Amino acid sequence: MRYYQLFFILMSVLFCANITIAQTLSRQEKKALEKELNILSKNLERFKEIKEEDQYLSREISQKRIKLGEEFSSLNQKQDSLNQQERRLTTLREKAWQLGNRLSSSPDQSAEVLFRVQIGAYRNQRLAVALSGRGNFFMDDSPQGIKRYMLGTFGSYWEAKGFANELNNSGAQAFVVGYLEGKRIENLKQMPEKFF
Repeated sequence: MRYYQLFFILMSVLFCANITIAQTLSRQEKKALEKELNILSKNLERFKEIKEEDQYLSREISQKRIKLGEEFSSLNQKQDSLNQQERRLTTLREKAWQLGNRLSSSPDQSAEVLFRVQIGAYRNQRLAVALSGRGNFFMDDSPQGIKRYMLGTFGSYWEAKGFANELNNSGAQAFVVGYLEGKRIENLKQMPEKFF
């Protein structure tokens, strides 16, 4: 009984579609479709298979659309993250450029008072060799034979302090050191007050 209902529905759909499609179908296409309809009307099992296959394919298409939507959403999130990283990189490049400008506009090395920012002190000689001769890196030896590494040369304590603060905000452990007439002052409290 159920097969007859399915057959009747199919025939109704095909008849309605036939009226609509008949205007655009050629005579040969129309005859081929009628022949196929007659074959299906005699083989209800095949009709059932076609209907089940259609339902299966409809579910597959629906699942693929959902998966595609999820992938687009994931792609959009990754693009947003990439855009944020690019903005962050641009900001960091700008800061590096500004710091480079500040370091390259250093006062004359023979000035009465100079300030530098110490970023580390190590016994490692390979590090000393790697950094020697590099633009704004300076090294001197402590009385204990430890290499002390400094960045930049500033004519003002407060300018050096600002630079040290920027480095510390980036995770470094930097501090200001002073030189009076070319000699390092081990404690800034010994530096004459007029230079602050």
